[in-house]
Amino acid sequence: MNILIIKPSSLGDVVQALPVLKVLREKYPGARIDWLVNEQISDLLADNPYLDTVHLWDRASWRKPRRFPIALRKAAAVIRELRQAQYDMVLDLQGLLRSALIAHLSGGKEIIGFADAREMAPLFYSTRVQAPVDCMHSVERYVLAAGGNPSQDKEFPIAFSARDKQTVENLLTQTHYDESKPLVILVPGARWATKRWPQQNFAALVEALNKNEGAQVGLVGSLAESSSINRIASMCTCPVMNFCGKTTLKRLAYLLKKADIVIGNDSGPIHIAAAVGTPVVALYGPTSPARTGPYGRQQTVLTSRLSCSPCFGRKCDLDVACMRNITVEAVYQDCKPYLDEARKENE
Repeated sequence: MNILIIKPSSLGDVVQALPVLKVLREKYPGARIDWLVNEQISDLLADNPYLDTVHLWDRASWRKPRRFPIALRKAAAVIRELRQAQYDMVLDLQGLLRSALIAHLSGGKEIIGFADAREMAPLFYSTRVQAPVDCMHSVERYVLAAGGNPSQDKEFPIAFSARDKQTVENLLTQTHYDESKPLVILVPGARWATKRWPQQNFAALVEALNKNEGAQVGLVGSLAESSSINRIASMCTCPVMNFCGKTTLKRLAYLLKKADIVIGNDSGPIHIAAAVGTPVVALYGPTSPARTGPYGRQQTVLTSRLSCSPCFGRKCDLDVACMRNITVEAVYQDCKPYLDEARKENE
């Protein structure tokens, strides 16, 4: 049995699809299980105990017209790889026309996807799974599509090497990390501008956590987010650990695993934190936590409960009031129980 999972992006969605791996491995113990993912995210799947092969999709090249010839050559090479594998089952968890087309071109015998997938993608599916997006969390939809039981416990497998762990420990040492104090990681970034809590709010939260809880606070983000992360750090009068652009995805996951709590916008790192079992306080405005909120038992989601939220919009005529109306005090108060629990465990 050869199985291909197509879930190229985005980071948070790939994380939330991870439980599919154990479902498939238990259902088909001797199967070959492969995954097609964007190159920028592939590090998260490296050395996964349930995976055999990770196929890399070069999404970045498609965004630049001058690189179209390169993108086409790479795409053709990937399709050849997929066809050579002779997949018995192709599971399209992306649910878009391009992912359904890749599934079709792979030559898979059975192509499974969601009945409500967008852009006419279901036309390419031989099996259409009924899992309405408004009625189920994404994690449960993915598990159902793989033939699993959405109500059972989920496993989010991420494999850390000894080198990953040591590199993160060294990074913490360089930033004068004190293990006797709570470690709080903030995630100020998000792909959509409408998902971002104001920078001054993050800075005020850093001050409150440091002054009232004695916490060491770290900021994480990609290199592209450096300017905004640096701006937040510059607003703070207390010490801040700036990890922006200093880790791979796998090492970011291990850093988040070591934290006592992770706080931030609807973004990939929030979902990674939930996946590795760290308590999360997430801030949601234009998106729906019922659909794509952090998944797990130690999660708190704050919204401002405006009538227009969630709107799923990348632009806003109300100056993103849904995010601005979430107060620093409300976020701080929701962090306290997790920090109190962390202190008890460390005593």
